[in-house]
Amino acid sequence: MKIMCVSAFSITDIYYLVRKCTRSTDLAYKAIGKLLEIVKACSVTNNDILAAFQRKAKDFEDCLVAACSRSINCDSIVTRNKKDFEEFDIPLLSPAELLQQLS
Repeated sequence: MKIMCVSAFSITDIYYLVRKCTRSTDLAYKAIGKLLEIVKACSVTNNDILAAFQRKAKDFEDCLVAACSRSINCDSIVTRNKKDFEEFDIPLLSPAELLQQLS
């Protein structure tokens, strides 16, 4: 089975959004716990940040995801917004396409 990864900064974003929407720290931690049962958090290194910075892409956060993906040799990026990642020359999958591959 393939390992699915999510960037470390995405984990903090998800925690923040769940806590903000539910007003519950407990639910936010539960959500992160469930997420970590199915994905591995990948580190964001100084080299990843420098690569994204030097690229000067329109969207720094997307560029950082692409840089992290490259540094850990990901097969693809799963996104609802493929258009946002087309400039990074990394294979892209929609969530539906990922589910189709996994079934």
